[in-house]
Parts: sequence; structure tokens; C-alpha cells
Amino acid sequence: MEVVRFDTTALREPGEQKLLRRTAFVLAVGYVCAIGLTLTIFFLWFIVACLTVAVLRARYQAEAIEVGPRQFAKLNELVARCCARVGEPPLRAYVSIDPGNWPVFTIPVPEPAVLIHANFLKMLTDDEMEFFIYHELGHAKMGHRAFLNPVNVLENVGPISWVLTTPLEIIRYALRPWLRKADFSADRYALACLGGRLEVAAAALAKVTAGDEMFEQVDAISFLEQSRRIEDSRLLACYEIASGRIGNARRLSRLARFAASTAFPAVIEPLALPEKRGMLGWFRRRPDDAAPESS
Repeated sequence: MEVVRFDTTALREPGEQKLLRRTAFVLAVGYVCAIGLTLTIFFLWFIVACLTVAVLRARYQAEAIEVGPRQFAKLNELVARCCARVGEPPLRAYVSIDPGNWPVFTIPVPEPAVLIHANFLKMLTDDEMEFFIYHELGHAKMGHRAFLNPVNVLENVGPISWVLTTPLEIIRYALRPWLRKADFSADRYALACLGGRLEVAAAALAKVTAGDEMFEQVDAISFLEQSRRIEDSRLLACYEIASGRIGNARRLSRLARFAASTAFPAVIEPLALPEKRGMLGWFRRRPDDAAPESS
């Protein structure tokens, strides 16, 4: 299969990288200047993070079914095809009846893996499932994965002690604005991989919003029209950051606005040249930093 590459710089949500650099700088300065126990706190956090990842890994491997040639063979082929198309190593995939609030998301096992909600397998067509798989692959292609694992750990760490929990809570909420933009960027990448078919993304997001009991009654075009009536606002952005949740209609509204931009046809065209990769390159200043930021 021919590998396709996209201009990930153009697909990024405007200001995403600048926001991560700014947040990291403010956190570093704040903790170095204001907290004398910085090293101790981060050492304790590292221990908690290792334990949390170990527990989550054991939970997912014990309570989910691994996708393979002899079980969920169709899904196994679909995941392999998506990975091959964007030039990523094969992903391990697991299916569970209780993976959380999202239909598909990355899980903390030693190698890259995704966990898929069992109910969505019977709801989504292959194209619609590809949207969610490409979303996770988009995080990998844009260099998000190295930062998402610590964020996922922070979101799963419960109360430990006042000394440790308070700094972790500060870090968790400080990173949520970037996490929000990273999800918007990954949605853009998924849309590019689908060839700009916004109706497929709309159908996928509408079905998982309705759930397995009502998904047959939704209409993708109506859901798309609903999403277009959602306006950007600082208040809505603050709610998303505070709650850690982005509504599917909100995600679709951002995709619809992106698809309506004049640059969209050129952005979703595959690139002939290989893209630059590497964490240090990801941190360098890029053209999207100069773009106007939106909520």
C-alpha cells in the first residue's frame, strides 16, 4: 500500500505548539521559584506515574480482548490498513465493553495501542471507524504521544496527599488548554486521511453521541448543521478546559470551519516529501505560531 503523508504543520490547530511551550515554561518557572521541594515532588510524581501506568496496563490487558487475525479479524485488518497508509508501525488494538467515555483512545501499554468500545463496533461503518483510528494516529504523527502519556497519568491519579496532589492538580489543569488544541489538531489529521469527507466525520461523531440504542435515528447532515450553529466563545472554551470534555458537536463545528477555509483543499493533499520528525524538531518555532489563535 502506498504511504501518504500530509503537511502536519498546516493541519495543526493554530497556536497549539506556542501554547505548549508557554505552558511548559510557566510551569517550570513557577515550580522552580515558588516550591522548594520541586525535585522531591517530581520524584514522588514519577513513582506514582509508574505505578499508575502499571495498574492501567494490567487492567486493560486483563479486562479487554486483544484484536488479532482470529478475533475481530475485520477490525484487525482495518487498523493495519490505516497504520500502513500513514506509514506508522502496526498498533495493538483491544476491545472492551467499558473503556471509558471515548469510542477509541490510546492506552498506556509498553507499545502503542488503542482501546475500542465494543458497542461502537456494531454502530460504525469502516469509514467511520477509520476517523477515530486516524485521530489516534494523528496524535502520533504530530508528536503528541510523548506528552499525552503523562497527561493521561495525571488524569488517572487520585488523591494521595495534600503535598503531592495539589501540584499535580495544578499541572493537570495547566495542560488541558494544550490537550484541547491537540485533539482539534488530531481531528484535522483524521479528516485529511479521509480525503476531506466531512460527512463521514459527522456520521461517526453523531453515532457515538447518540449511543448504541439511538444511533440509527441520527442523520449526519442534520448533526453537521447543528454543529455549524455552535459559535466560538471564551466561556465555552473555559468550560471545556475546566471539565476536560469536548462535545462531539463542538469537535465537528471546528472541523466544519476548517473544511470551509480557502486553504483546506491544498492542506489535505498528500505530500511528496517525507515529513520531519523528532521531539526537538517538534518544539521548534513553526509557521502556525504566527497564525491568529482562536478559542
